[in-house]
Amino acid sequence: MASPKQFGFIHIQSPGLVSAESACSWVIVQAGKVTFEGQGNFLQAINACAKVPTALALSVQDLIVTKITLPTTSQTQRRSALPYAIQNQLAQPATQMHWSFRAKGKQLDVVGISYTHLDLIEATLEKLNFSPKWLIADGLHLGGYESHWKVMALSDSLLVQSGSHQAFSINSEQPLPWLQKAYDEAHKSAAGEPLNMTFVGQQTTGLKQWLSSSSIDVKTHQEADLFNSAGILSQGFDANSCINLWRQKPRKLWSFNINWQVWRLPYTLTILIALLGLSHLWLSNSTLQKTIAATQLQSQTIFQRTLPNTRLVDVLTQLENQVLVAQSVKKTSAFLPMLAAFETFNSALKKVPDESEIVAIRFLDNRLYVTLKASPEHFKKWPKTGVLEAKFVYETKAIDNTINVIVSSQEAR
Repeated sequence: MASPKQFGFIHIQSPGLVSAESACSWVIVQAGKVTFEGQGNFLQAINACAKVPTALALSVQDLIVTKITLPTTSQTQRRSALPYAIQNQLAQPATQMHWSFRAKGKQLDVVGISYTHLDLIEATLEKLNFSPKWLIADGLHLGGYESHWKVMALSDSLLVQSGSHQAFSINSEQPLPWLQKAYDEAHKSAAGEPLNMTFVGQQTTGLKQWLSSSSIDVKTHQEADLFNSAGILSQGFDANSCINLWRQKPRKLWSFNINWQVWRLPYTLTILIALLGLSHLWLSNSTLQKTIAATQLQSQTIFQRTLPNTRLVDVLTQLENQVLVAQSVKKTSAFLPMLAAFETFNSALKKVPDESEIVAIRFLDNRLYVTLKASPEHFKKWPKTGVLEAKFVYETKAIDNTINVIVSSQEAR
């Protein structure tokens, strides 16, 4: 099962500092069903959930929810690079924030909280003698996604989840303009506008009018006194995939309890054997390095003797390229064979030496273009198309007193 068979869930409904008097709601879930629920202050919630592992959901307004992409899959490298990669999204130093994340390949879903705020929460929990197992962002567990927003109306704010890792809180006396702006931004983005919306809580008259005018399909609606926010958020809570904001505590080091009077000689022998092994490895490595250096120098010498006018960069690669160039098939030019075949054919048609005269010769795209100036009688001797020496074909075009002959290979045609 994704979450424990029995766990508690406490939702701090208002942003800011957490204290024993903070307004919250809580539930205890067993086998996926709510067995106990309540609303009141934080101290009452602690007393109700003290005997079960508990998730404490903080207001997303006090947190930073974002996504980044890092070109590494090492957890250590991710934690080191994350503050610097995310700094351009923040107005405050990212190093003054505690970051937790969940990786999906190279993309990270990130949640951050300031060290100051986290220290105050830990101090309050220690004072109240309470230690929840998970510290999470409330808006990420509403169950909304890009095409289906989920909105919860709390006593002094609107909590909205607009994506799998996109959530925000509107803490304003007039939340409608902010919701309208978020809706417009989603409509302009690549994700497109939300197709429908689930709304939990009391809707004001202005909000009802806006939902109607925007043609948003409101799937469900519960009045404010008929729902428990912790119960709704606990339905989307998954202990294995949630982003836990608790700082990882350093592992306790195991202390050795060794009788050195007994183990002194074996320990000394072990150290000496290890030193001998390291010395052997060092000598082997030194010999190998000298062999590699000598081989490289020899190959460079052979290369410089073979190709003295070539710049030396990478011996093996350059020699391989030279071999490939030498083995490549050289394309033979057809210009001279075409010209010889044309002259042979043209000479055979002449009755007198000066009957035709070559005005221009061009060789372009493996074709021979010849322009002849000749008498009308000679024009008749050149057919429009023909074959030259069984290798080439030609075409003729007569313009005024000239013949344009185009010779090409039969393979090209």
